[in-house]
Order: sequence, then structure tokens, then C-alpha cells
Amino acid sequence: MVPNVVQKGEVIAIDGEWWNSDPIKVEAEAKLSGGAPNVSDAFTINGQPGGSYNCSKSGTTNFSVEQGKNYLLRIVNAAVNNHLFFKVASHNLTVVAVDASYTKPYTTDILVLSSGQTADVLLTANQAEAKYYMTASVYTTQGFYDKTNTTAILNYVGSNSSATPIGLNIPEFNDTATLVKPCEAWLRRSIQWTYGHSSSLLLQHIRCLYHRLSFTSPVEFNYTGDVPNTLWAPICGTKVKVIEYNATVQVVFQGTNIFQSDNHPMHIHGYDFYIVGEGFGNYNESDHNPFNLVYPPLRNTVGVPVNGWVAIRFKADSPEFSCSIQKFYKFVKFDDVATTLDVSKGVLAERVPVGRDIGG
Repeated sequence: MVPNVVQKGEVIAIDGEWWNSDPIKVEAEAKLSGGAPNVSDAFTINGQPGGSYNCSKSGTTNFSVEQGKNYLLRIVNAAVNNHLFFKVASHNLTVVAVDASYTKPYTTDILVLSSGQTADVLLTANQAEAKYYMTASVYTTQGFYDKTNTTAILNYVGSNSSATPIGLNIPEFNDTATLVKPCEAWLRRSIQWTYGHSSSLLLQHIRCLYHRLSFTSPVEFNYTGDVPNTLWAPICGTKVKVIEYNATVQVVFQGTNIFQSDNHPMHIHGYDFYIVGEGFGNYNESDHNPFNLVYPPLRNTVGVPVNGWVAIRFKADSPEFSCSIQKFYKFVKFDDVATTLDVSKGVLAERVPVGRDIGG
């Protein structure tokens, strides 16, 4: 973990969601209407919405700590379809692992986790003996979202049991500047930010670095500009890109301004990958010059920023199956977008992408 840091204990904080109705029915209704599912009625930490709700105020999740001790917090974003800010009042967090992979430690006062992402952070109980709120709140660029915040309490041993917890400032729901702030800690050596307008659906520009393949590039247009309606409708079909075994592959996820801007969590089934670059606006070849190739963070999921792009690299060393790059925009099945990469080792055959079936 971090050298010479003695941990007093471990705390698990699972950020989730709560619907007042049956979530299965929520999904079914969305499929029938063809629209987005109803947003949740509350976010939760370890199953409790927290002190903002009379129904759960007495059951708010409490984490007891001793002054001067170090604690390992394992934080999970188990929300279905939301990026979440996570903060602890008056405390800094030292990130040591993300998505179960160790990372070069960095200290921040706020985390941003995509759907399904995890983070291991060190917290030092170095404040006065009191109660402190920890909170999770949504980040989104959409107008239709769960506007609630969930809270838990960091409770110092010896604090006044009847005292009101110390509060904290919560970012605005669309605070993109705060969203990219933690990223700069591990990408500041490599990123030149270029600001565009807005971005939404994803295009995958795939390039094999060491084994050149004849790939078909996506249609080129001003992705983050004013996209004409003629480019809104996708082509229905499936295409497979064949990659040689052990090839080193670079993928640039480029956001577009089709329909509505958004921040997109992306992952590759069967692989972790290195994030080597990130920026706003339209990606171009000159952006690779400041790529971080020394200490690139290893991730399982990455959020493609609104108005921007992310460049990743991985080694295609899992033969005999395909891997699927998938966008989790909604939990409704027909809203998924996927591209299949077929990792070949001599003989091509029909293979099923790793992960769940996204067919109709």
C-alpha cells in the first residue's frame, strides 16, 4: 500500500441507489416507453440514505475512528447509472488503488467514481474529536437526475454523541472542473487541455501500434461542435475488428455532441488498461505528444469526460475469445453500445464477446 503507514482498521462504503418502487418494474416501464428509466428516489451509503431523510435519520451509517489513527476506506460506486462525488468533511483522502489495481498515491479532498468503479483510499483521523459528514452526490450534465445527496457519519471516539456532525460543501451536479481535478493528479504530466463545446455518444478510433491493421476509421466531423441531424442516426449492425495476439492496442474514446452531451463510463471485458491521455474537445494526432507513458494509471473503467476524449492502451494477450467495449449509459438493454475486438491466435472462429449478451 503506502510504505510506513500503519492501518488501524478498514472501512467499506458502498454507494448505491434506492427506488420507492420495484426496480424491475422501473426497467420494464422504460422498455415499454422507449425512454429513460425513472431516476432513483435516493442515493445510499451502505444501504442508508442518511440524515436528510426522516425515515433513515436514526439509522444513518456510522464509522467509528480513533484520533491519530490511519484507516483504509474501500469505496464502491454501486449506483446503476451515475457518476458520484465522494467527500469526507475536513479530511483529505490519499488514493492508493482504483479498480483493484495499485496506483501512484495522490492526495485529494474529493473522489469521482464512475458506475461500478472502486477506490482504496487512506484516511488519517487527524481532526478534533467530533462527528463529520461523508457524502455522495451525483455528477451529470443531464437535466433529469436524482437530486438527492446521501450522508454517513465519521464518528470520532470520545465525541459528543448528541452533537451535530460537521458539514461540507457539495459540488454542483454539473461541476466538470471538479470532476477533472482528481484526474490531474495522475495525468498532469501529460495532458494539454483543449476545450470544445459538448459531447455525447461515443466513437471508437482504434489503432494497433506494433502490428498495423487495416481498420476502417469512423466518419470524421466536428464531434464536439454543432452536429447536423443527418449524423444522428446510427447504422444498425455488428462489426468485428481482428487484432493479432500480443499486439499493443491504443483506443481513443471520442465524445460527440449528438443528441445530448454526457460523461461516459467505458470498460473492456476481459482487460484492464492504461490511461495514457485525456482532454477536452476533438482528439487529434498532436495530442499524443504529451501522453503519460511513465506512470500511466491502470484501470478497469474510465469516464470519458463531457466535451472530451480519453486515450487508453492495453496488450491483447487474452486469446480464444472476444472482448467487448461497452458503454453503460442506461441499464435498459437496448441503450448499450458495443464494439467487438476479436483477439486472434492463428485460426478465426465464431466467438461470443466476454460479458453479457446485448442482443435483442
